[in-house]
Amino acid sequence: MLPTAAALIALVVGFGISQIEAPPESGLSRLAFQGTADDARALLISITSTVVTVIALVLGLTVVALQLSSTQFSPRLLRNFLRDRATQVVRSEYGQPSSRYAARSTPAAR
Repeated sequence: MLPTAAALIALVVGFGISQIEAPPESGLSRLAFQGTADDARALLISITSTVVTVIALVLGLTVVALQLSSTQFSPRLLRNFLRDRATQVVRSEYGQPSSRYAARSTPAAR
């Protein structure tokens, strides 16, 4: 539940940030994306693919370690790990940046 809520909050925040207009003379204009729509699309694709790769690797290694541990200790280990609040926070932190970035940069890629 927590990872889903974090992803939804990240999407809302990303959409809100994408609606901010920065005039050229303000300090925010230096932080704004200065490329074309194709540049934004290429950047979004590369960042998203990197984040997905890292998440898949980390979660895959975690599940393998938990499966090996559950055969030696208890089958409830995996279920307790997934229900743990700290684990849910970490999983939501992995998904949040990619959701926020996708929502923030998608309007720029049109």
